[in-house]
Amino acid sequence: MRNGRYKPQKPVYSGRWRTIRARILERDGHTCQIGLLGCTTQATCVDHITPVSWGGGWWDPSNLRAACQNCNQALGALARKHRPPPTPTDDNPTVPTLNSSREW
Repeated sequence: MRNGRYKPQKPVYSGRWRTIRARILERDGHTCQIGLLGCTTQATCVDHITPVSWGGGWWDPSNLRAACQNCNQALGALARKHRPPPTPTDDNPTVPTLNSSREW
């Protein structure tokens, strides 16, 4: 990091991701699919519906949606604050399912 302002881009955001990102934006008509307070409606980002850290598919188009930068950043901040959902164990075989719309 340089003075706390520069964060190197992850290699996964190049190549294949650029192609998938373009397809998702086109599929969703470049319109934000989230619509939180402060939404600009003009999608420039692609959001993982179920965060990858929670087991969501990185490249899976069904786990991706177009988002404006404001909504994408807001959901990213929420996902970092909340713990991943619990995993099934022998003691607790039933685990609540994730709501794909991320309505927290």
